[in-house]
Amino acid sequence: MEIGNSLLDIRHSQRSPNCGRNTSSSTTAVLLVCQAITVIVAHLAAVAALDVLQAVLAALLAGLAALAILALALANLATATASDRSTVASLTATISNLSTELTLANAKLVHITAELASLRIAMASPLTGIVPTSTPKPKPKSTVPHVPNTNYCWTHGYRVNSTHTSATCPRPDQGHQTAATRSNTMGGSTRTKDA
Repeated sequence: MEIGNSLLDIRHSQRSPNCGRNTSSSTTAVLLVCQAITVIVAHLAAVAALDVLQAVLAALLAGLAALAILALALANLATATASDRSTVASLTATISNLSTELTLANAKLVHITAELASLRIAMASPLTGIVPTSTPKPKPKSTVPHVPNTNYCWTHGYRVNSTHTSATCPRPDQGHQTAATRSNTMGGSTRTKDA
């Protein structure tokens, strides 16, 4: 319809009121055809431009969809990053607490180890209960001559004086068996057995 109106406009424009004479009908027909072709070409160009415009709009829509997907991915990444930061902060606090607890436990362990060493030393001298502060001196050898006898002491062995037995021992070791004799040592000392 638009092309038809354009052709009518062309036909009316061929009659010029100032001219006073009519152009030949063949020239007019040729001019009308040329102008009609020009109008058709212009309309076809407009249609082609619309196709191009439609393709550009489709590409823009596809680009917008891709941007929406990218925006969603960025939002998810931001959420994950915030969650990771929270987790790292929580782990850092836990590590700090555990380090403090470990330091306290190590201090207690050092203290208990020192107490244990003191107790071991105290147990080394059960009769006195005094913790030695230096290396004990060797006991001097008895100046009392040994008189052979049949006595036996679980702590001191076979060579003891005539009044010394397992039952009468003045310095028994830990685990001392008062019923031990030469014939039944009960796992006691074998010191000076062959002397």
